Amino acid sequence: AGVNEISIGQVLNIPDRNSLPPLPVMQDKLKETVKNSPPKPSTPTSTKTSTGSSYTIKKGDNLLKIASAHSITYEALVKVNKGVDPKKIQPGQVLKIPAKN
Repeated sequence: AGVNEISIGQVLNIPDRNSLPPLPVMQDKLKETVKNSPPKPSTPTSTKTSTGSSYTIKKGDNLLKIASAHSITYEALVKVNKGVDPKKIQPGQVLKIPAKN
């Protein structure tokens, strides 16, 4: 997983509130990060079919996020993608997205 990604079961270290830099410093770092981030593509990576659509996984995606973005349940997404290990999805992998009822 990349620096900005977390995975299921990963242990996170939460710093003590007193050890964090003052808020203005954090805001400057956030602005710098946003400024240096590449623009997100404006076109979706989903393609529609009569039985639903497909979605190409991007860096930082997880099944819950993908399901939410397509207004379906996590369970429905897992059900139509039998054999896909939710903990091992990779950018470039294509998932089936079920049609909404």
